[in-house]
Amino acid sequence: MFSAFRRLKDVHELQLLLHEAARLDLPEAYASRVRQLLAVLEPEPPLTLDGLDGLDLRARSAEVHALLRELRPFAAHRRLPLLR
Repeated sequence: MFSAFRRLKDVHELQLLLHEAARLDLPEAYASRVRQLLAVLEPEPPLTLDGLDGLDLRARSAEVHALLRELRPFAAHRRLPLLR
């Protein structure tokens, strides 16, 4: 059961990063990629334990972090708060 909590924590961290990226003023191509990744991590209906097990978090994490590296120029002028 604790592995499910650990995986869910990883999903939530990726969601947080993508939601922050969505707040940037992005060209549509990048904004679309953010939405696509969010749709994978926030499916309708919501993830179940089976869905969580079927989610390749290593691949999704790699995709999210690769996208964030590409978005660096759009965030360079903006300081994003870590805490609200």
